Amino acid sequence: MRDTADHWPEGYERQILARWGDALFADSPEFDIATLDGKAAERQFGYNNDFTQFLPLPWGEKSSDHGLMVVSHEYATPFLMFPGLTSEDYREKLTDHQIRAIMAALGVSIFEVRKTDGKWAIVKDGKYNRRIHMSTEIGISGPAAGDDRLKTKADPTGTIVFGTISNCNGGITPWGTMLSGEEGAMDFFAGDYKKLPNQDLVERQGWDEDENDIYSVSRIEPRFKFEEEPNEWTRFDWVARSIRSILLQSRSSAPRSAA
Repeated sequence: MRDTADHWPEGYERQILARWGDALFADSPEFDIATLDGKAAERQFGYNNDFTQFLPLPWGEKSSDHGLMVVSHEYATPFLMFPGLTSEDYREKLTDHQIRAIMAALGVSIFEVRKTDGKWAIVKDGKYNRRIHMSTEIGISGPAAGDDRLKTKADPTGTIVFGTISNCNGGITPWGTMLSGEEGAMDFFAGDYKKLPNQDLVERQGWDEDENDIYSVSRIEPRFKFEEEPNEWTRFDWVARSIRSILLQSRSSAPRSAA
């Protein structure tokens, strides 16, 4: 039986903890769809949740009323996010500010939560709170680091990726490292993939669409144009992880995924 109401088991309660645009930091701006841009969205909870994990605090304890929430944000739906857009025309109508906001709304949100008097709330001054998004610097580790196929004009060393995208499912290792699987990089790139070098890798990746760039990111970020930066696409669709532990570090790294 289906209806329009939410349902949960008897004896349980439901509480909305975080919505798209909610403040994660003490200095986060209030959500305002009319003025939303990338800078504001980088300080707010992301869009379209996928992987969700609660980690008790302090680390290693079994607390159920204080901990970290780790949530990945896989993709955006611009015509549902912003007024005046439809599924047919949003690519052309998106403003630069809206595109920046989309780029910031994807990635991962990590924030402290606490239960007080039966109600959960975000701890906005939590020392572990952070947002990882499409502009976050992420180090490349492992045998792939420095490979010629990862070198770009912005990163001639092939050791730093700028951003993480399409963050689908994930997990937490026994030692506290957060893993987030990227997928669907083709959604972000524009141009003729058939002219890219390493066509064997292109075929392996599964590029099969003539029209990609579904968020119009290439309009404001030329690195997402194949003709401008032919190696950029190889730097995504990996597994992004935090070094050692999300509780101890403030910078992510991305090892080779098990493709």
